Amino acid sequence: MSYKKFFVFFVFILAAALMWFLSRYNSQYREQVVIKTSFVSVPNQVNLDVQDRSIDVMTTIESSGFRLLWMNYQSLESQLEFDEVVSLNDGEYIFDPQRALSSYDEQLGEPFKVVSIDTDPITLSYSRFKSKTIMLEKDFDVTFTGSYQQLGDGFFNQEQVEVTGNDERLDSLQRLKVTMLDVVVKDTMTIKTIELDSLYPDFKFEPSAVTYSIRAAQMTEGNLRIPVTVINKPSNVLVRLIPENVNLVFTARLDQFETVTENDFKVTIDYRKLDNADTSAIPDIEILTDAVLEARTQPAAIQVLSIE
Repeated sequence: MSYKKFFVFFVFILAAALMWFLSRYNSQYREQVVIKTSFVSVPNQVNLDVQDRSIDVMTTIESSGFRLLWMNYQSLESQLEFDEVVSLNDGEYIFDPQRALSSYDEQLGEPFKVVSIDTDPITLSYSRFKSKTIMLEKDFDVTFTGSYQQLGDGFFNQEQVEVTGNDERLDSLQRLKVTMLDVVVKDTMTIKTIELDSLYPDFKFEPSAVTYSIRAAQMTEGNLRIPVTVINKPSNVLVRLIPENVNLVFTARLDQFETVTENDFKVTIDYRKLDNADTSAIPDIEILTDAVLEARTQPAAIQVLSIE
């Protein structure tokens, strides 16, 4: 019986303690809390010293006792936009935590409220790097699968980038080689993104990434019989070509192959380029349609007989 009385007594004590705890910590309280603060969007030429890349800012936060109790076991961190909270004064970068109050409040969110900032402005230690604009240089191979062939040259979305880093190393850098695994083209447009920061971690870039684009099309071969024309021939000269018509082998886009005709080509021999000793010449081919990538003649050379 005494055991039962003891158990009832213990339950009442526990209930009372629980009611006190709920009453005590359900109210609003204020407490000083440290927020570990770092910066984003730091200018490339500014290299913050290690100790100033993460700063402890003392704040006063208001919330329920339960929330604040939980917060004591958490590490609060915040990232602030550099330009919004740091000012440049006579060559010194000054971080004013007061300007970060609304950002802290927004990042912590409900039900926390940042009541005040209890840390004075801080002068940031830094070193400044040189910047210069450098041309990009492709340093990887491109291969094409199936009947795909390249249309025009591949290209970066911009030819040059601004590079910031160690002055001595930057002075020796004349072109920026962009490397990656070989690109395999399987479609009409292939775009690869290259993170320059990953390629050269010792430098900072603006922009930090570039793209390389390759246009391609599925191709097929065809052939046409085309007459050869002699141009720039004096009126008193008779020229005979053997053969007078050539077989023109062309590579065209598969989806436009049926549109290609004899009128899309001009095969000519320029008389002014001939030497008196020439008895044969390689004709010039002018392609008049975007549907054709390249063309060649069979035979490659034509016999030229001139009679004055």
